Amino acid sequence: MTYNDIYLRSALLGDIRQIKPGSKALTEALLLRVHYNKGMREFEAIRRDIMSDDTVSDDTRTEVLNTKATEECATVTPKVFSHEAFLQIVEAVSGMESIQTAISDKGSVPSYEWLELLASELVEEA
Repeated sequence: MTYNDIYLRSALLGDIRQIKPGSKALTEALLLRVHYNKGMREFEAIRRDIMSDDTVSDDTRTEVLNTKATEECATVTPKVFSHEAFLQIVEAVSGMESIQTAISDKGSVPSYEWLELLASELVEEA
């Protein structure tokens, strides 16, 4: 998985804080956040190193950072929600029109779209 993948999954997991899923889903969400935070911390260290390099231009730093974000993170493996936990999340989201999220420039997305993205990124395949 790339650092971009880890960022997306971390953002989706952060969105769960605004809903009240069942205890299984909440437990899995917390464990997944801890797992993906390892990759986030690793990338943050890489970002700090790149941004502190005063020998290159801002554009070059940004280009190097963007390239690094697409690289594989060797220390984090994909982990996902169980079907039971995802069902609890769906139940908690049902009735919500939208979800506030960091993955949208608008600040929120329709809850169905958010659930679809969550399922594609963070739910075990059937």
